[in-house]
Amino acid sequence: MNYITMLPFLSREDLKELAFKVINKEVKGVKLVVLFPFLDKDTLDKIANILIKNNNGKQLRYALPFCSKETFGKIYKAIENGELTGIEREMVLPFLTKDQVKEMFEELLKKAENEPIDKDEDDYEDEDEE
Repeated sequence: MNYITMLPFLSREDLKELAFKVINKEVKGVKLVVLFPFLDKDTLDKIANILIKNNNGKQLRYALPFCSKETFGKIYKAIENGELTGIEREMVLPFLTKDQVKEMFEELLKKAENEPIDKDEDDYEDEDEE
């Protein structure tokens, strides 16, 4: 038996305490990602904030299915601002609210106005004009 098989039987408080010990490197050999399904949203949001602050998108991407909608917005903004690497904005897309998706789309449209058209896109436009 290993520690993972015991996780469903621990209290939320014990799991929360373990998660923060792992983040603070007080406990070694325990993978933070295996704790995510067992943590409450509030704890996950706190952990997500720490991972954003520490620019640890690699671990954060495994928490996405368990985070709150508010946290998804923070993650997306951190990615867009270049404050969070190791995670692509497309990974957050399925978890955003409709308003957040619309805002993201409008930002991308603004960027598209200022970027030169790719050669392939230019060829595509010529087909439409004929």
